[in-house]
Amino acid sequence: NIKYLFTVSEKVFNPPPKVKSAVIRLTRKDDFILDCDERLFVKVIRTGFNQRRKTLRNSLKSILPENMDTSADIFSKRPEQLDMNDFVELTKLLSQ
Repeated sequence: NIKYLFTVSEKVFNPPPKVKSAVIRLTRKDDFILDCDERLFVKVIRTGFNQRRKTLRNSLKSILPENMDTSADIFSKRPEQLDMNDFVELTKLLSQ
């Protein structure tokens, strides 16, 4: 859940940006259930975005199981091209 709290003026930053900023509160939904291993899910996202300009095949090398087939299309994408469901499917692939 996302809640808008307040706007932050560009004058409080140095150098001032050409846009206004906002402060938001993110709270996890109580009834939300992730359909995969949550710890591995977080690790996949963090590892993928650590080197976000690389494809997932390259950025996830450190956590890929040995001899894993990375020929699936998802591995040729960059992390910003995936949505949450794609990351869930990727996590399931890695947990097998």
